Amino acid sequence: MAPFDLSGDHQPYQGEWDQWWLGRPGEEFDVLPRGLLDFTGMRTRAAQLAATLDHYHASRIPYRQRQPEWAIPTEHLLTLDGAWTYVNATRTGNSSPLDFANGYLDGLAPDIMIIRLRIHC
Repeated sequence: MAPFDLSGDHQPYQGEWDQWWLGRPGEEFDVLPRGLLDFTGMRTRAAQLAATLDHYHASRIPYRQRQPEWAIPTEHLLTLDGAWTYVNATRTGNSSPLDFANGYLDGLAPDIMIIRLRIHC
């Protein structure tokens, strides 16, 4: 995971993890036949799920899996230049870190490899 692991001394985050793994069931990336990630499909699926759930079932599915704006980003984003961004929905003016994360991921070149990494601290 070096040089970008949270155990490093880079800013703004410092810390340790004791294990890591790729993805989590229900949070896999959708892939189109040409090998590109289908972010639109993932957001559409989250919106459709939210529309079909009654209150009882909605409370049993994690909030983020039911929200199109959270279908792609997670709480932390590591950019290609090595910057960690804490992603939340707090707005400052007309934008939020969540807007940044979605825009950043949507704007990546098609040949960039993206992974979703889960860590345990």
